[in-house]
Amino acid sequence: MAGKPTDVIEDWTYGPVRWIGAGLVIGAATVGAAWSVSARRIPAPAPAVAPAPTIDSTVPEVTRQSPPNTKSEIAPSPRPIVTELPPRETTVPEAAVPVETKPARPAAPEGPININTATVEELERLPGIGPSLAAKIVEDRTKNGRYRKIQDLDRVRGIGPKLVERVRPLVVVE
Repeated sequence: MAGKPTDVIEDWTYGPVRWIGAGLVIGAATVGAAWSVSARRIPAPAPAVAPAPTIDSTVPEVTRQSPPNTKSEIAPSPRPIVTELPPRETTVPEAAVPVETKPARPAAPEGPININTATVEELERLPGIGPSLAAKIVEDRTKNGRYRKIQDLDRVRGIGPKLVERVRPLVVVE
Protein backbone atom coordinates (compact mmCIF):
# COMPACT_ATOMS: atom_id res chain seq x y z
CA MET A 1 0.00 0.00 0.00
CA ALA A 2 1.87 2.91 -1.25
CA GLY A 3 1.36 6.29 0.39
CA LYS A 4 -0.36 5.03 3.55
CA PRO A 5 1.68 4.89 6.72
CA THR A 6 0.99 1.67 8.61
CA ASP A 7 3.00 2.38 11.72
CA VAL A 8 1.19 5.61 12.75
CA ILE A 9 -0.25 5.42 16.26
CA GLU A 10 -3.52 7.26 16.65
CA ASP A 11 -3.65 9.95 19.29
CA TRP A 12 -6.18 9.33 22.12
CA THR A 13 -7.81 12.70 21.45
CA TYR A 14 -9.37 11.37 18.26
CA GLY A 15 -12.28 9.00 17.86
CA PRO A 16 -14.53 7.44 20.48
CA VAL A 17 -12.19 8.04 23.42
CA ARG A 18 -12.60 11.76 22.98
CA TRP A 19 -16.39 11.46 23.13
CA ILE A 20 -16.24 9.21 26.18
CA GLY A 21 -14.04 11.75 27.97
CA ALA A 22 -16.35 14.61 27.03
CA GLY A 23 -19.34 12.58 28.20
CA LEU A 24 -17.69 11.96 31.57
CA VAL A 25 -16.93 15.65 32.05
CA ILE A 26 -20.46 16.71 31.06
CA GLY A 27 -21.97 13.97 33.26
CA ALA A 28 -19.91 15.05 36.28
CA ALA A 29 -20.93 18.67 35.76
CA THR A 30 -24.60 17.67 35.51
CA VAL A 31 -24.43 15.56 38.66
CA GLY A 32 -22.72 18.40 40.52
CA ALA A 33 -25.33 20.91 39.42
CA ALA A 34 -28.17 18.56 40.36
CA TRP A 35 -26.62 17.91 43.76
CA SER A 36 -26.24 21.59 44.51
CA VAL A 37 -29.86 22.24 43.53
CA SER A 38 -31.15 19.31 45.59
CA ALA A 39 -29.07 20.38 48.60
CA ARG A 40 -30.75 23.80 48.33
CA ARG A 41 -27.61 25.67 49.33
CA ILE A 42 -26.88 29.16 48.21
CA PRO A 43 -23.25 30.21 48.42
CA ALA A 44 -22.88 33.02 50.91
CA PRO A 45 -21.19 36.12 49.54
CA ALA A 46 -17.79 36.93 50.96
CA PRO A 47 -18.05 39.39 53.85
CA ALA A 48 -17.00 42.90 53.06
CA VAL A 49 -13.89 43.69 55.04
CA ALA A 50 -12.57 47.20 55.34
CA PRO A 51 -8.89 47.54 54.69
CA ALA A 52 -6.81 47.70 57.82
CA PRO A 53 -5.81 51.23 58.69
CA THR A 54 -2.23 52.02 57.98
CA ILE A 55 -0.26 54.38 60.09
CA ASP A 56 2.00 56.65 58.20
CA SER A 57 4.76 57.94 60.39
CA THR A 58 5.16 61.08 58.28
CA VAL A 59 1.58 62.22 58.94
CA PRO A 60 1.13 64.26 62.09
CA GLU A 61 -0.88 62.71 64.95
CA VAL A 62 -3.85 65.07 64.45
CA THR A 63 -4.71 63.80 60.96
CA ARG A 64 -4.50 60.15 61.94
CA GLN A 65 -7.53 60.43 64.18
CA SER A 66 -10.89 59.50 62.72
CA PRO A 67 -13.42 62.27 62.20
CA PRO A 68 -15.95 62.55 65.03
CA ASN A 69 -19.04 61.64 62.92
CA THR A 70 -17.76 58.48 61.20
CA LYS A 71 -17.77 54.98 62.58
CA SER A 72 -14.56 53.02 62.55
CA GLU A 73 -16.46 49.70 62.50
CA ILE A 74 -18.11 48.10 59.52
CA ALA A 75 -21.83 48.78 59.41
CA PRO A 76 -23.95 45.61 59.76
CA SER A 77 -25.58 44.28 56.62
CA PRO A 78 -29.16 45.52 56.21
CA ARG A 79 -30.36 41.96 55.56
CA PRO A 80 -28.95 38.65 56.79
CA ILE A 81 -26.96 36.41 54.51
CA VAL A 82 -28.93 33.30 53.60
CA THR A 83 -26.94 30.08 53.51
CA GLU A 84 -29.90 27.68 53.46
CA LEU A 85 -33.46 28.07 52.31
CA PRO A 86 -36.37 27.14 54.56
CA PRO A 87 -37.96 23.71 54.08
CA ARG A 88 -40.28 23.34 51.11
CA GLU A 89 -43.22 22.05 53.11
CA THR A 90 -44.99 24.52 55.29
CA THR A 91 -46.93 23.45 58.31
CA VAL A 92 -50.65 24.00 58.23
CA PRO A 93 -52.49 24.71 61.47
CA GLU A 94 -54.54 21.74 62.62
CA ALA A 95 -57.72 23.78 62.52
CA ALA A 96 -57.30 24.31 58.77
CA VAL A 97 -56.81 20.61 57.95
CA PRO A 98 -60.10 18.91 57.12
CA VAL A 99 -60.63 15.77 59.12
CA GLU A 100 -61.97 12.85 57.17
CA THR A 101 -64.06 10.49 59.21
CA LYS A 102 -65.16 7.06 58.18
CA PRO A 103 -68.78 6.21 58.63
CA ALA A 104 -69.42 4.36 61.83
CA ARG A 105 -69.45 0.60 61.46
CA PRO A 106 -72.79 -0.93 62.41
CA ALA A 107 -72.83 -2.60 65.79
CA ALA A 108 -72.05 -6.29 65.97
CA PRO A 109 -75.10 -8.52 65.71
CA GLU A 110 -76.83 -9.32 68.99
CA GLY A 111 -77.60 -12.89 68.00
CA PRO A 112 -76.87 -15.14 65.06
CA ILE A 113 -78.03 -13.81 61.68
CA ASN A 114 -79.99 -16.07 59.35
CA ILE A 115 -78.19 -15.67 56.02
CA ASN A 116 -81.29 -16.79 54.10
CA THR A 117 -83.44 -13.92 55.41
CA ALA A 118 -80.91 -11.20 56.34
CA THR A 119 -80.99 -7.83 54.63
CA VAL A 120 -77.92 -6.06 53.26
CA GLU A 121 -77.74 -3.87 56.38
CA GLU A 122 -77.83 -6.91 58.69
CA LEU A 123 -75.13 -8.71 56.70
CA GLU A 124 -72.89 -5.62 56.87
CA ARG A 125 -72.67 -6.07 60.63
CA LEU A 126 -70.69 -9.25 60.15
CA PRO A 127 -66.88 -8.87 60.39
CA GLY A 128 -65.18 -8.74 57.00
CA ILE A 129 -68.41 -8.14 55.06
CA GLY A 130 -68.92 -4.66 53.67
CA PRO A 131 -71.76 -3.14 51.62
CA SER A 132 -70.69 -4.62 48.27
CA LEU A 133 -70.12 -8.11 49.65
CA ALA A 134 -73.43 -8.04 51.52
CA ALA A 135 -75.18 -7.04 48.28
CA LYS A 136 -73.46 -9.94 46.48
CA ILE A 137 -74.71 -12.38 49.13
CA VAL A 138 -78.32 -11.16 48.72
CA GLU A 139 -77.98 -11.26 44.91
CA ASP A 140 -76.56 -14.79 44.99
CA ARG A 141 -79.33 -15.91 47.33
CA THR A 142 -82.06 -14.59 44.99
CA LYS A 143 -80.32 -15.93 41.89
CA ASN A 144 -79.23 -19.41 43.07
CA GLY A 145 -81.67 -20.10 45.91
CA ARG A 146 -81.34 -20.40 49.65
CA TYR A 147 -78.18 -21.51 51.41
CA ARG A 148 -78.41 -25.04 52.84
CA LYS A 149 -75.30 -24.78 55.00
CA ILE A 150 -72.96 -22.01 56.08
CA GLN A 151 -70.21 -23.39 53.86
CA ASP A 152 -72.39 -22.45 50.83
CA LEU A 153 -71.35 -18.80 51.36
CA ASP A 154 -68.16 -19.83 49.60
CA ARG A 155 -69.99 -19.75 46.25
CA VAL A 156 -70.19 -15.92 46.46
CA ARG A 157 -67.29 -14.26 44.65
CA GLY A 158 -65.12 -12.53 47.25
CA ILE A 159 -65.86 -14.93 50.09
CA GLY A 160 -63.27 -17.58 50.80
CA PRO A 161 -62.84 -20.29 53.41
CA LYS A 162 -61.16 -17.92 55.88
CA LEU A 163 -64.08 -15.48 55.83
CA VAL A 164 -66.58 -18.33 56.14
CA GLU A 165 -64.78 -19.56 59.27
CA ARG A 166 -64.68 -16.02 60.63
CA VAL A 167 -68.44 -15.49 60.37
CA ARG A 168 -69.46 -19.10 61.20
CA PRO A 169 -70.21 -18.40 64.90
CA LEU A 170 -72.33 -15.35 63.99
CA VAL A 171 -74.61 -16.83 61.29
CA VAL A 172 -77.18 -19.59 61.02
CA VAL A 173 -79.00 -21.30 58.15
CA GLU A 174 -82.70 -21.93 58.69
